[in-house]
Amino acid sequence: RTPIFHGKPIDTLTYRQMIGRAGRMGKDTAGESLLICQKNDYKIAKELMSARLEPIESCLSGSGKLKRAILEVIASGVVSTPEDVMLFASCTLYANEEANSLQNPVEEALDFLTKNQFVRLQTLEDASHKYVATSLGKACLSSELHLVYLVTPYSACNQWGNIDWMFYLELWEKLSSSMRRVGDLVGVKDSFLVNASRGKIQTNTNRSYHNLQIHKRFFVALALQDLVNEVSLNEVVAKFNCTRGTLQSLQQSAATFAGMVTSFSKQLGWSNVEILISQFQDRLHFGVNRDLLDLMRLPILNGPRARALYNAGIETLVQLASARVDSIENALHKMAPFESEKEREGETKYEAEQRNKIRTIWVTGKRGLTEKEAAEMLILDARRYLELEMGVVGAKWNKDDDSLSNESESDRSHSKLIEIQDNGSKID
Repeated sequence: RTPIFHGKPIDTLTYRQMIGRAGRMGKDTAGESLLICQKNDYKIAKELMSARLEPIESCLSGSGKLKRAILEVIASGVVSTPEDVMLFASCTLYANEEANSLQNPVEEALDFLTKNQFVRLQTLEDASHKYVATSLGKACLSSELHLVYLVTPYSACNQWGNIDWMFYLELWEKLSSSMRRVGDLVGVKDSFLVNASRGKIQTNTNRSYHNLQIHKRFFVALALQDLVNEVSLNEVVAKFNCTRGTLQSLQQSAATFAGMVTSFSKQLGWSNVEILISQFQDRLHFGVNRDLLDLMRLPILNGPRARALYNAGIETLVQLASARVDSIENALHKMAPFESEKEREGETKYEAEQRNKIRTIWVTGKRGLTEKEAAEMLILDARRYLELEMGVVGAKWNKDDDSLSNESESDRSHSKLIEIQDNGSKID
């Protein structure tokens, strides 16, 4: 309806993306797009419709960027052999731009990483070679903030609202060197934050407006970074002075955006990017570290409970399904602060017994549970989940825990009976 958005002309790339939605893929052979404008916007509209797109350039061009990319794929285990490294480089846009001289930049990058002990070349028994990241190389990639920034949706800049720029500046100054390095890479500037904290934010040009969006997006990425590192939602809300609804909405948006980027990378055959980004969809959705993702497949588990189980040595669903009830009960018991079971002053014996029977563990859609009941439910649900996943019925999980197995079988029979009754079938 207008070539102006937020008081500024729409850029050519955004306009092309919008008109590209005209027509339905696979059903229409052509589409029509109409641009409505006022008389005083006619010149802007005409230039927008006739403008050519700027050529796409690889972000790996320039000093150090190819080295960083190669270090990332080696440290993550995506590639290891020299042939794999060359295959990775050949799949990039940089390879098409530098088709005649791809070998030299890759070799120079590998030589630099090897000489500076970021990676080492390991010789295997069959005389083949593979690259392995050293502790120094892994330390350089210890911050996941860059990947979190990449999966932070662009719309987050507008969803967040007003930012306390003085707090932003203080937060920036307290960041670790690796996280500040990420900020430098994406375009965060000390001078911009200082001017913003003084109320001097300019958005009268496309460049200044773009800089503002970069700084806002990085600020949102810092909040999401805390969430994927299992900082509680309340702590993040208090730290960044935002509402729970805003943060949860951004969390879901970022998880959805990560899924879109993963699917996009898969369609284009960018398997390396797909592997790096795919984990963040679930991590952003649940707000947990990568080591808890297997446990979080169980719907009744949340982050703190999964972490309690993981710290107790229950790291996978298979281990949970094979665990004893008492071990899970102990793990859940450690989550809660200590509370004496003895009679309190002025409390009767009956009141003490009732207090100790209070159900303190709550699961969505279910009644309150004691720690033992919750432990039994977790084990049974883990077994059912894995049985459905593997297509196995009546698996023998723990020969020392027949009571739980029998209970599981009776639960299945009871569920089948209810299902038959609900369907209106006659039962003798």
